[in-house]
Amino acid sequence: MRSLKVKKIDIIAFVLLFLIFTYSFTKAGIHDYIYPNSIACYISFGIIILFSILLGSISSIRKCTLLEGMMLLCMIVILCNRNNNFIHGEFEDGFSFIAIAIFFLLVRKQDSWHKLIMPIIWFWVAIHTIVTLLEYAVPGFYMSQIFPLMPSYAEMHLRSVFKLGYMPGLAVHYSTNGMYLAVGLIISGISLLFSKAHKRIGAIVFIVTAVALLLTGKRGLIIFPAAALVMVYYLYNSDKPLSRFGKIIVLAIAVIVLFTIGSTFIPSLSNFINRFVETSEAGDVSLGRLEQSALALNVFSHNWLFGTGWDSFKYLYKAQFGTLLNVHNIYIQLLSENGIIGAFPFFVFFIAAFFRAIKSLIYLRKYYTGEYYAGEFYIGLSLAMQCFFLLYGMTGNPLYDQQVFYPYIVSIAAGEFYVDQVYHMIRTAEVSE
Repeated sequence: MRSLKVKKIDIIAFVLLFLIFTYSFTKAGIHDYIYPNSIACYISFGIIILFSILLGSISSIRKCTLLEGMMLLCMIVILCNRNNNFIHGEFEDGFSFIAIAIFFLLVRKQDSWHKLIMPIIWFWVAIHTIVTLLEYAVPGFYMSQIFPLMPSYAEMHLRSVFKLGYMPGLAVHYSTNGMYLAVGLIISGISLLFSKAHKRIGAIVFIVTAVALLLTGKRGLIIFPAAALVMVYYLYNSDKPLSRFGKIIVLAIAVIVLFTIGSTFIPSLSNFINRFVETSEAGDVSLGRLEQSALALNVFSHNWLFGTGWDSFKYLYKAQFGTLLNVHNIYIQLLSENGIIGAFPFFVFFIAAFFRAIKSLIYLRKYYTGEYYAGEFYIGLSLAMQCFFLLYGMTGNPLYDQQVFYPYIVSIAAGEFYVDQVYHMIRTAEVSE
């Protein structure tokens, strides 16, 4: 009976995570083939909520921690602060946030599902990596097999970027493919950093994923994951303060050399640098994002307490310029749409989760080096995803893009299981002193 119970838990965890990452890694891609209508999405969200209840425990949130309290407040803001998507008859994005928030609240104190995170993410990352590389190596493959799958509204954009050498993969926009692969780069980098075996295979997987990401030409989605991995590497070696600087310098030099050599044989690897040059010559490296931020800040200045309502900026922008567009800065957009009151729980959640993970990883590496591999791995994964999310939030929309937001929340939920244990260890050590 005991083994049967374990199997049921594993099945529930597998279905739960597979639904979460399938939604994340197909959104703005082959989404319409998996979810032919809104009803299919709502059924998926319902199963995510139901299986989160079965896997976790409602009683686990009776004593609210800071993160749980902030997540509950975030849900209230989305549901109650004049959600403009709801006003315009669009409910999918709002319910997608509620579903993953409930997942976080109910399962973060369980660890039975952790072992399934990497295999399921790897499944989707492998698909997007292979398709991206095939697009570059066999251009006819994309135009004959992938392009016909994409919706008609994306045809002009996809033809344009593909002709320029930016690989859109299985997505309606090359930015979306960049998000898929940026998450892949983080998990491959963390696996390589923390793994004690199969280092060569891990290095090959990391390099192949990095090449695929470079082929998208997305600047922030290349730089920010790399910066996140460097930060985690730095903290991971916090028990060796003298040697880590040298290793980072050597690693940086090696990356530059390999990139230079690789660009000689695969010119498209340098697309993201070419985009810096092109936008600089055009006189707008920000691609209009500064103007969007200025507009949002102006809105905030007139509605500084409660904002204009959740996800309202894109409708305001459409009214003035004819197209739906977010601010491309989640911090400014949160203030603009929700004011100081509504943005507060989001900011506290971002900051508290980030610094809890930093403190925990440093503590484990300094006092228990190598003794708690699972704790180091999942806290490291959480920290890398958080760093990427927070950096990308300055130039992108990761709070509103499930391709990044879902992995971000899942990684925090996994990491927090071990962060709680580390904080208990810290308190115990302080009392004993």
